[in-house]
Amino acid sequence: MQLKDYYQILGVDLTASTQEIRDAYHRLAHKYHPDISTLFNCEQIFKEITEAYTALRKTHGHAFSNNSYHLIHANTLSANHY
Repeated sequence: MQLKDYYQILGVDLTASTQEIRDAYHRLAHKYHPDISTLFNCEQIFKEITEAYTALRKTHGHAFSNNSYHLIHANTLSANHY
């Protein structure tokens, strides 16, 4: 089984922000959307782009959710100590 490099598929660095990933997805999705593109294999490319975006969005979304939780929790703790 070959592993897919989702960052490479979207053309972003490993350090890309959520916004950079979103922008890359929208740019590529518009370019390769089967209703817009005339390329022979655009549907397969579009599916790969969507798969990559979905996987990275879940990964980045989880990280952002955890960071938000810790920031909120830390503020609550510090507020209770005063």
